[in-house]
Amino acid sequence: MDRRRLVVFAAACTAAFWVSPAGRAPAESAPGAIETQESAWDVFAEGRKVGRARFKIMTVRDLAIIDQEFSASIKGKETAFDSQVTYRVGPPPRPERARVSTRLGQLKLMEGTLAFGAGGVKADVSGYADKEQKPLVTALQASKDVPVPQGVVLTYAALMFFAPRVLPEPGRAKAAYMEFPADLNFPDIVFFNPDCVLSRSEPGPDGRTEFALRRMLAGGNAIDLAVMTVDKAGKVQEVRLRRFTFRPEGAPPPAAPAPAKAGPPK
Repeated sequence: MDRRRLVVFAAACTAAFWVSPAGRAPAESAPGAIETQESAWDVFAEGRKVGRARFKIMTVRDLAIIDQEFSASIKGKETAFDSQVTYRVGPPPRPERARVSTRLGQLKLMEGTLAFGAGGVKADVSGYADKEQKPLVTALQASKDVPVPQGVVLTYAALMFFAPRVLPEPGRAKAAYMEFPADLNFPDIVFFNPDCVLSRSEPGPDGRTEFALRRMLAGGNAIDLAVMTVDKAGKVQEVRLRRFTFRPEGAPPPAAPAPAKAGPPK
């Protein structure tokens, strides 16, 4: 698995959170109450377990704070990142700030922060290794302003938490997918995929519902970035990406996925 695919995989690990019963938005809690949910997930590629992830989300008043710990063994070394994204619940939900650090074994590769403002985000990044993952004598520093696309800005974790809030009934909403981090190495801390659509399906005969984040392409085609299956009790059964599948810790591995295909939006 190359490192670019790993980051897509790792970012995808943030997808595996929770959905309230029947896929509905959770009921409002008492003002000022703090609620915390934690979950653990196995991550598979072509039917083989390749990593693990652990997530914690804390909600207080109108904030949702999403923490992630991810690791996978690549070429005999543990590759990992820790991240936190803070959202204003809304509606609509919107990110306010974020931080991340990446490492290969004991070597820290990169760390940085995001601060969101009107129409854009300021990224401050520090790099501790070169492109060959060799340590630097002097850390690299970078700061840049990045425009933010229109629509509800979602990481995979935010998709899992906010999807039933944004779409309490079957339908579609304009969205943008935020890859965070965009790569393990300096200075690629964030990348935005514009022109995305968040959709919610009608329940199937078995009561299952699908939430999907799709990138819209020219000619009316689209590619699924993530598809989450929720059972009739509101529990996440599976999160499918183009190359990876996420299941609750201890669940059996999935069958090897078929190659992703571009097609017209459903």
